[in-house]
Amino acid sequence: MLIDTGSADLWVAATNCQSASGANGGCPTTNLYDFEASSTAKGFQGVRVAIDYVDGELARGPALEDTFIFGGVTVKNMEFVAADQADFWACGQEDGVLGFGPRGASRVAAALMTPSATPSNRLGEKLDATQIGIWLDDSQLGDSYAGEVALGGADSERFDGQLAWLSRDDNAFWSAQLQEVTTLAGIKINSKGNALFDESVFL
Repeated sequence: MLIDTGSADLWVAATNCQSASGANGGCPTTNLYDFEASSTAKGFQGVRVAIDYVDGELARGPALEDTFIFGGVTVKNMEFVAADQADFWACGQEDGVLGFGPRGASRVAAALMTPSATPSNRLGEKLDATQIGIWLDDSQLGDSYAGEVALGGADSERFDGQLAWLSRDDNAFWSAQLQEVTTLAGIKINSKGNALFDESVFL
């Protein structure tokens, strides 16, 4: 799964997935979801969801519920999209996308009219704290182990200093007002404004 803090839905490619446009990308093919083979799956009659990304990639398909296991955490009746149409490509080995964005960005929650139907909420209900920590290891880009996701908090061995807690500005994105940014090279950027926190721009 690709982890994305800029979107708020879970989708996986279904066994009947086809390219939406015939363009480059198409459907992920590593592992495909088979609704008929699942004893715990449930559909929502006639509910289809369209998920679009800012770079033009997309996923389309019916909204379903099934048991979802991620990082040792089991969530029953997790809402998601079984994509039967997609134009999506990141590394060629993804099965779909797990979006940890705020619920205001969720297309599934909007289609089902259930605000809590997002991965952040459903997984958060199983954790001591509704937090995730994401570590990107740029020394191994292209390697299948280039990063780490910590559920319920942040791994203190993966950063220096103290965490800073910021007030969120938007219901659809992780964003905050910044006064100043200092890069790893020590360069200070004094431009003030609203910043979006989206780790997928590095993928």
